[in-house]
Amino acid sequence: MKNLSLCVIFVTSLLLVGPGHADGNALPPGVRLALDSAQIPVEAIAVWARPVDRPAPTLAINAGAAMNPASVMKLVTAFAALERLGPAHTWTTRIAGDGPLRAGVLEGNLYLIGGADPVLGYDRLW
Repeated sequence: MKNLSLCVIFVTSLLLVGPGHADGNALPPGVRLALDSAQIPVEAIAVWARPVDRPAPTLAINAGAAMNPASVMKLVTAFAALERLGPAHTWTTRIAGDGPLRAGVLEGNLYLIGGADPVLGYDRLW
């Protein structure tokens, strides 16, 4: 959860970067603070951000460095899910059994039938 919070702070700070806030090579203070608190060196990140109405970036940090790709496709997937399913969609997970219930005890197998719930994990099952 801490990594998610830091990621949200980082992305939000990048989105707020405007021409008056960055010289193209300086991290915004909020981003620098998030990186420092997570003990992530600037050399470990690469950023290239520009407004859609301008050809030049407002922020370029290690932009030419070779890095493992981030999983930005999750943003595309999330957008598609929101468009198709809507923000009020709820995922369902069903529980079924194949034996009789006797005195509140299932005499048979218990099945957990997942419905692609992205937040259902082992920690939520116990």
